[in-house]
Amino acid sequence: MPGSRDKRNSSNIPERPVFINLAEIEFPSDSLTVKRLRTLFPDRFDNGSSLSSGFSDFFNPGGVAEAVHLVKLNDIISFERTLADYAFYNAIDPYPSETLNEDCRRDMNEAKSELETLYQQFKLADSPETARLLILQIEEQGARQGQRAKSRRR
Repeated sequence: MPGSRDKRNSSNIPERPVFINLAEIEFPSDSLTVKRLRTLFPDRFDNGSSLSSGFSDFFNPGGVAEAVHLVKLNDIISFERTLADYAFYNAIDPYPSETLNEDCRRDMNEAKSELETLYQQFKLADSPETARLLILQIEEQGARQGQRAKSRRR
């Protein structure tokens, strides 16, 4: 989402761009551990030893076709940040604008839909309802940051 919003305030001085601080957000994927990944992908971690020509290839699989688990992990991380970012900017300016256009809304809706499934696949949620609650928590954190940024800009 674009960060430059060269709007003018009442004193006709351009406002500085405002960005979300993703480091402040607690994402559900933050709780993923190697132990959980071992449980979900035992064939990638516990497939022998270096003496028997088998060792962990979770983070360095042989080929792209073998990296589906990494693609899903990357998707969780990306979709979470898309959702937080959208909620942040929506809190600042909830009206249709250059920043929050239809493409952004579509991306946000895709992120929600995909996260619901991915959270269950990675055992971060045990049901669609729980996954939706996790999604809501991300949105709330992004929106709170947006509200704080909006109030500082006034």
